[in-house]
Amino acid sequence: MSRKNWNQVIPRSLTESLQLTKDFACATKQLSVPRIADRMGCSTDSLYKYLGGATMPTNLLIPFMETCHRVYPIQYMAHSLNMMLVPMPRGRKAEHKELVKLNMFCGEVMGKLLALHSGECSQQDAIDHLTLLIENLAYHRAEAGKLQQPELELFV
Repeated sequence: MSRKNWNQVIPRSLTESLQLTKDFACATKQLSVPRIADRMGCSTDSLYKYLGGATMPTNLLIPFMETCHRVYPIQYMAHSLNMMLVPMPRGRKAEHKELVKLNMFCGEVMGKLLALHSGECSQQDAIDHLTLLIENLAYHRAEAGKLQQPELELFV
């Protein structure tokens, strides 16, 4: 019996996406349907009803996906609307933490984009630089959010 590659699965209907999400939780996270229902705050019978008829209320959809650790329903909805889902970068691997260095790196990335369009740069190199810039910007976005709530220094 072969293992299912959950990263390659693409749901074809809303019902299938809900079932796949439940199946993933059962297969990889050792969660049963009663356990999923308990974590969502609903009864087992209502969860089975939602899964069978694809009638899950939107206020339970996010807790369901968080409990099961998969986003197949949102993926199906996005694909059916010709949209694409991209996970938000966390910004944990920021290399350019000083604003001056970030500004210089931003100019370097723009140079890579111009070189890509003129054929002097490889596509993968430009994508790698853009990804790193997005991660650096995500780091600075998180830091800007912390400015309103300063952290207490333990050792001065």
